[in-house]
Amino acid sequence: MLQLMSGPDPTNRDWATFYIALSVHNSPAITKKLLTNARDSHRDTSAEAVLGLARRHHREACNLVKKRLSAKRVATLDVKAAGYVASRTLLKPLKRIQKWWSVDCDYLEAAIRACTNGGRDDYDFD
Repeated sequence: MLQLMSGPDPTNRDWATFYIALSVHNSPAITKKLLTNARDSHRDTSAEAVLGLARRHHREACNLVKKRLSAKRVATLDVKAAGYVASRTLLKPLKRIQKWWSVDCDYLEAAIRACTNGGRDDYDFD
């Protein structure tokens, strides 16, 4: 799976990153691949990688999520990742997108709650 995460085919990178991001497995090699793919040019691949880092509470996750939430296009995966990070620093960008967000509103509300209370909710969208 780690080899597919680095392959030339963006669809394969996306699916491999999706699988690894949601898996319970963790290792230095997995973390390294997720960090690399968080900067992938394929938007879905990078979103999956950031979600995987957020689920693992990696120290880079908050900055990566904040950057994604500040982009012109914000995906549901970005909102999910924000909930896993559960940092008050993500409240401002989450509330900004709340003004126009019209999909998966439950995810957005849950992410805002998680960021407000430091993740003390049962936040799990897997």
